[in-house]
Amino acid sequence: MNGVKREIEEIVNRETRAWDIQDVDLLMTVFHHDMVWPWPRTPQSHDPMGWVIEWGRYNYERWKRGWQELFDTHNLARNQRVIRKIEISKEGDGAFAVVDIEKIIGRVVPAKSIRRVALNGR
Repeated sequence: MNGVKREIEEIVNRETRAWDIQDVDLLMTVFHHDMVWPWPRTPQSHDPMGWVIEWGRYNYERWKRGWQELFDTHNLARNQRVIRKIEISKEGDGAFAVVDIEKIIGRVVPAKSIRRVALNGR
């Protein structure tokens, strides 16, 4: 079971690195072909009862485009992750990790907007 635990830790660390360097190709390596990804409607929507499925079942091209768009339009200010628990089935054929994630992202401000602010003082 320690091999499974190490594999899960490696996947979590790989995802963290993909976010840190905003590498979509690396991020795509952590997803499973049977996966769906529920999204909160807003950054404040912490209750999963209000979440929606934006991209459907895993589709490499569709998901890659979506993640690339997010990386292109947002900057990562903080990405701290702590694995709190890894649970492995007694059969060793299923597992999950509880990861405490503190991620802060913000929209990229276009260069023209930055220049306008600098010139206008607003």
